[in-house]
Amino acid sequence: MRVDVKKMEFKTIVSFVVSWTLLLMYLSNRLSGDNLIYAIGELRTYNPSIFSGNVYMDNGVISPRYIVDIIFDAVMHLNGGDWGTAALLWLYFGAFIQSIAIANIAHRMSEEYQIFISAIFTCFIAYCNNFLAGFYLIALESTSVGIAVAFSFLSISFLVGHNRNYNLAWAFAACAIVCHIHEGFYCCAVVFILALSECIINKRFMIRENIAVLIAFIALVSVVGPSMVTDSMEMTNEEFVYIYSILRHPHHLVPSSWGTDCIYKTFWIDFSLFLIPLITVKKEGGGLKKQRIIEASFLIAAWILAISFMYVFTEIKPIAFVSTMFFSKSFKYVLLIGLTWIIEASFEMRKRGRLISHYLLIYYTLSVASYDLSQIGLLAILILVICKMEERYVASNKAIISNNIVTLVDFIFFCFIVCVKREAIGIGFGTILNLIFSPKSTLEGALSGGRSLIVIGSFFAISVITFALKRKFVGYKPLCMLALVWMIGLSLAGRVIIYDDSLHIIKGEDALRYTMGDELYDLATEFKDKTNDKVEFLADPDDTTNTGWFQVVCQRNCFVVYKVIPSSKITLDDWYERYLKVGGFADRTAEEIENVMLENKIEYLMVKSDYYEKIEESQNYSRFLGTESDSFRIYKLN
Repeated sequence: MRVDVKKMEFKTIVSFVVSWTLLLMYLSNRLSGDNLIYAIGELRTYNPSIFSGNVYMDNGVISPRYIVDIIFDAVMHLNGGDWGTAALLWLYFGAFIQSIAIANIAHRMSEEYQIFISAIFTCFIAYCNNFLAGFYLIALESTSVGIAVAFSFLSISFLVGHNRNYNLAWAFAACAIVCHIHEGFYCCAVVFILALSECIINKRFMIRENIAVLIAFIALVSVVGPSMVTDSMEMTNEEFVYIYSILRHPHHLVPSSWGTDCIYKTFWIDFSLFLIPLITVKKEGGGLKKQRIIEASFLIAAWILAISFMYVFTEIKPIAFVSTMFFSKSFKYVLLIGLTWIIEASFEMRKRGRLISHYLLIYYTLSVASYDLSQIGLLAILILVICKMEERYVASNKAIISNNIVTLVDFIFFCFIVCVKREAIGIGFGTILNLIFSPKSTLEGALSGGRSLIVIGSFFAISVITFALKRKFVGYKPLCMLALVWMIGLSLAGRVIIYDDSLHIIKGEDALRYTMGDELYDLATEFKDKTNDKVEFLADPDDTTNTGWFQVVCQRNCFVVYKVIPSSKITLDDWYERYLKVGGFADRTAEEIENVMLENKIEYLMVKSDYYEKIEESQNYSRFLGTESDSFRIYKLN
């Protein structure tokens, strides 16, 4: 028994390393623009004297992110006030939690195949988005959404397999709520649906098994309560929904902007990921099949209800509260459950010798977002037909693929689908013909990016470990450890550790420099050194990358930034009025810009070279600072 436990622990460690290696492909050495809105609150908590007058922070509204802001404050006090490094540590922590979640899912699905499951499931969540509203299953580069999604995954991972642990699921869902209210809330919705389904099957209330729901409730009240008490709305629901949803977030919050084809396709993707496993489940699994039919029905019904709420209370009868709920985020959790089902079904087929069906289900899941609606339907029908044919073939004790070459076939299959079309994974007939007639150029194009090389290198290491564990030849443990070290090295190269004249760990300053460019970063630090905390500047609000990051690095308040929109109702109208004054910056005259600065007592203007001539037409500006190449300047209003 002791040997089995050690073997299980080692496989779980390998699963974690595999997931970590593949996930870190989606963390770059730059910081995503999604962090701009969160950085304001985190920096202001550390230094309350900065960002005075910022519409995101003013009027005494307590943000639902206040707990995370306090955590950042503590980290920044430990590292000397370096927000960039605190952000990187938080992002890596999110990847760490999500890797644990995936390793736990793989372990609870199958001890025998958990290493492969960890690799394939990681690729599933990375490549298979639900094709709706711009939300992906991973959000590692966001200091808010990323860690919340990771805890949500960890929560749901304890509901995979037969021995579900609802109390742990509720506890980690509470962690997700603290990190980001929407992600935690919809994670709780999934936990509730699965618990309700099991109550129906067992015909009893599972109170003891769900006592930790109180932890999630306390977390919800703690996060939302202060915001609800301190916030109020001085505009109509129609005005709020127009600004917040239709103007700023149509890709997330306005169903009519998604298009009916997109909605139908999303419905079919999610529905098919439930349908195929239900059709292919073993006949003797009648109880499991009944439970899953109930769960799938509830999840799909909740999904349709979310779309309906979003449409009705955004476009027909606007309600501000519904608009800020981001109901479309619930889709990713419906998809997540579908993915766990289909991967479980595919490896169940593998156990029963149905390897072609196993590969087809994996291919379908990885490629489904690459096809249009009719192709998806035909592909699903084709897979079901082939699965039934192979079931009969295997029943006659015939093996399609010899066990001696299964590991090699795994490696070839995985490398093929990842490399041939790296971004969307799906493989069309044209691509296959190109591979046959011009394999060199096709593979060179596929391998041109580092992502495919990391996936191939990782899967090669996985194959080596799997082969070594099966054979248990002399020295197999050092070989396994060498493969693990190889994967960890792949994961850290260029993301955590870089070689830039010398080998060193990326710090916050490095990440910000890579994000902004050296010149703009240096300009922001110089502007910070030569001004006081109360200074405010104006810049192009639509130039999110330059204006937003300049504000974060110089820690001086920008009049308005399109990306940094407040979710509080009391300040949204102020943000909108400011944006109307300076939005469409390229078409504004120097006089209009000057009037806004005089009206709001703003001394400084940051612009790129495209606007120099326009600004210098006025005699009321003097050059204050500039970059070495003169790509950006800061003017002072005389």
